[in-house]
Amino acid sequence: PAAPRPDRAANGPYLLSGSAPPPVFLRRFPKTRRAFAGDDPLPSDRRGRHAGLIRSAAAGEFPAGTMSPDGPRPYHINCFVTGQVPEKEGNMGTLLEQARSEQAYLSDLRRELHRCPELAMQETRTAAVIERELDRLDIPHTRIGPTGVLGVLRGTGTGGGTVALRADIDALPIQEANDVEYRSQADGVMHACGHDAHTAALLGAAGLLARNRHRFGGEVRLIFQPGEETGQGAPDFLAAGALEGVERIFGLHGTPLYPVGTVGITPGLNNAAVDHFRIVVQGKSAHVSAPQLGADALYAASQIVVAVQGLAARRISPVEPVVLGIGKLTAGTAYNAVAASAELEGTTRTISQETRMQVRAWIDQVAEQTARFSGAEARVIWTDVTSALINDPQ
Repeated sequence: PAAPRPDRAANGPYLLSGSAPPPVFLRRFPKTRRAFAGDDPLPSDRRGRHAGLIRSAAAGEFPAGTMSPDGPRPYHINCFVTGQVPEKEGNMGTLLEQARSEQAYLSDLRRELHRCPELAMQETRTAAVIERELDRLDIPHTRIGPTGVLGVLRGTGTGGGTVALRADIDALPIQEANDVEYRSQADGVMHACGHDAHTAALLGAAGLLARNRHRFGGEVRLIFQPGEETGQGAPDFLAAGALEGVERIFGLHGTPLYPVGTVGITPGLNNAAVDHFRIVVQGKSAHVSAPQLGADALYAASQIVVAVQGLAARRISPVEPVVLGIGKLTAGTAYNAVAASAELEGTTRTISQETRMQVRAWIDQVAEQTARFSGAEARVIWTDVTSALINDPQ
């Protein structure tokens, strides 16, 4: 695209610094609720993989220019930064040069982690690799819970304050099909969500900060959080006081949706709260030829599914985003018998605490009353996975 003018409209691209190509642009997109519907708005050569941000940052291989005005405008990102920062001695350019020098190391480290993925709260080997690297950087560290690691880096320069950097470290129960040299060696487990890249990125940042600790004062806490996929890892860090005194905490997540080297920043709401629920329905078995002698738990469970899905459409304001999903239903033991029991599992996504609690109450009520109508009983077991992530507008 043509070089932007300094007086360009507020929703257009802006030249942030420097004039030597390739420049740095900032583009702000108006918020919209349009989501991707299977179409790919970016050509394949501009899409990054999960590790793309980390590798490109280390190598300085950012694409020049800006995203096309006709490109994607996802509602959860309204700020893009892409391009290459002009190098100036003594500022960010020096850090970029140092990052480039670590490219091969970070790539090898990411692949080492990718080969040996571990499920949530089982990341024993991963934690040992993290501790090994922190020892190499002379950064003191502590185990948090069974597999979490907290590193503490103190600057020797002027200034003060405390900032935290966070990465998740667990993998998913997915069989890897990629035929690459560094493919997963753990059957049925894979780093399919990019947490290997996140871990490598944080260790890379730790290395840069350690080499430049004379340039800042205060403290940087390095949080390597296990169990992100299940919501189990964060409470251990909170209980250990890892965030006490922290003024800012930063995290990232790789995505294949945007060009390599692009960073998306979201002020305000970024992620909805997540809850998991399990509904256990208890009925009474009987032969299908005499259903009046039993209480059909499968029938009751089916009606619960329909009723719960209707809550979002009829009990919640259409202007407040809420997701109610049931992805699992198991029931019965024989094709010709009334099911004595059934079990459902689902999840909710909400953005306000008030709606979160209201949705829980409604699902409890729907499950109990619907089961009772069929002569069965139901109870709902809730698991608080994570609260909403709301970023400081500043």
